[in-house]
Order: sequence, then structure tokens, then C-alpha cells
Amino acid sequence: MNKELVGQLYCNGLNAREIAEQLDVNKSAVNKCIQRNFKEFKSIHLKNRKHLKFYENEVKKITKYESKKYMSDKTFILKNRSLYETKEDGDIVLKKNIGCAIPWDVPRRLTNEFKSC
Repeated sequence: MNKELVGQLYCNGLNAREIAEQLDVNKSAVNKCIQRNFKEFKSIHLKNRKHLKFYENEVKKITKYESKKYMSDKTFILKNRSLYETKEDGDIVLKKNIGCAIPWDVPRRLTNEFKSC
């Protein structure tokens, strides 16, 4: 086990379990290494741990917010009917001559689920 790497990861705010997972070693060995060699860095560790947890919580909040904003293709097409036309077989496709730029994430086609019935 590399003591310098353990010390660097510990000072960056990682705890013994996270360091053990990254280095693929036993958690108790990492814990003993930290207790014996890096007691004086505990204040730095706690400060960086606080920042690391804050960053992780912010990422979780943003990800949750983004996932709630998702709109399915069917919902988008039904809300924006003026962009689409319905074919004879029931498929809904994007109009050819809209007269404006269409972003890449706009659905081009919604196939009819009950075509064969």
C-alpha cells in the first residue's frame, strides 16, 4: 500500500472505506495507516470532506431537478401539434416546411401503436 497516495486521498477528504475501494486494499489496513501516519492532517481532511459532501449534494440536486424536467416524445408531440402532421396510417411526423430551425432533440416521428389492429 502506498502511504503517500493514502495521505493525499485522505487530505482530499476521502474516508478510509473510500480509499480502500479505490486502492483495492483492506479497509482496516487503510484505517491503521491513517491513524499512524496522518493524525496531524485531520483538520484538513474534515474541511475538504465538508466541501466534498457539499459538492456531491449539489450534483444530486441538479441531477434530480434535470430528471424531473424530462418530457417524453409522445408528450412533446401532443403539446406541440402545430409542428406535426398525421399520416394516413396514423403515424405523426414532423412537417417538412416549418419555416424555422428545429433543435436536434425534437422528436421527428411518433409511430402509431395500433396500426395493425
